[in-house]
Amino acid sequence: MLVVGILALSCAGKPAQPVDLGPLEEKRVEARRLMAEAGYANGFSMGHLCRALNPVPCELLKAQVSGLGIDLQLQIGDEGRKTPTVRYSNS
Repeated sequence: MLVVGILALSCAGKPAQPVDLGPLEEKRVEARRLMAEAGYANGFSMGHLCRALNPVPCELLKAQVSGLGIDLQLQIGDEGRKTPTVRYSNS
């Protein structure tokens, strides 16, 4: 089962079940606190290499971390071609 916000999507095509997000919000608060402690109170950007065959998990991850102020820059790589090394600067 995939959880996106308050939606629960079943990979098996079964009806979605209610999801308890109480602990999730506590985890988000703790993540924001730790990011601020590490000097990233306003978030940050980073790259993430994804497979072109199935980019959906990467898109879900991007949506989940965007709420924390993380700008996940997806680099979709074709498995049949060599993907160039991508470097990101924190400046």
